[in-house]
Amino acid sequence: PPGAPLLSLVLIDIGAEGLDRQTLLTFPFPVTFVLDPAAPDAEAAMAAYREAGYEVAVLGRGLADLAPEAAAARLGAALDRIDGSIALVTPEEGGFEGDRDLTGPVLGLLEASGHGLVTADKGLNDALRAAEQAGLREAGIFQTLDDAGQDAETIQRMLNRAVLEARQTGHAVIVGHSHPETVTAIYAWALLSGPADAVLAPLSAVLRQSRP
Repeated sequence: PPGAPLLSLVLIDIGAEGLDRQTLLTFPFPVTFVLDPAAPDAEAAMAAYREAGYEVAVLGRGLADLAPEAAAARLGAALDRIDGSIALVTPEEGGFEGDRDLTGPVLGLLEASGHGLVTADKGLNDALRAAEQAGLREAGIFQTLDDAGQDAETIQRMLNRAVLEARQTGHAVIVGHSHPETVTAIYAWALLSGPADAVLAPLSAVLRQSRP
């Protein structure tokens, strides 16, 4: 709905360590799945999620360990492999975002490919500001639900805080992993209380808000 605050749930598919994919394909509300391009079944996972109507994004990891040209080449190969993706998602601190030499090539590649950027908006992170200045669609991650072993009750409180953030700023992006406990907590929250006066929306809806 026009003007509604948006809450986007972004779930990192951790493969065999998490829930099986057939279960993940049963979400009755929008979820954007993030795939590791190094996973052996990344292309098959992308096809399954896309066929079921879900959006897919690419997990950005390990770019900070590379020279700028090598980082751009790795990212380009990742975007080519997961060619139905809408954005690069880098949920962890310490990535390319704090390195200006890396930021330029990465943002240039995203601009050329039409992908958005979703990254942890904490600490030394000039990438979001640079992406905005370059005209890219971008969004900061409000919180990661399960980065410290949070239990179900804590995850549901974090989801409620994300709803408040969405009401105050227009949108919120919250990230989790496909751990059984995380998915169960999200389901329980959605069924019992849900987003209240915010709207659960795919990541692309939030990214479209970032530019007129």
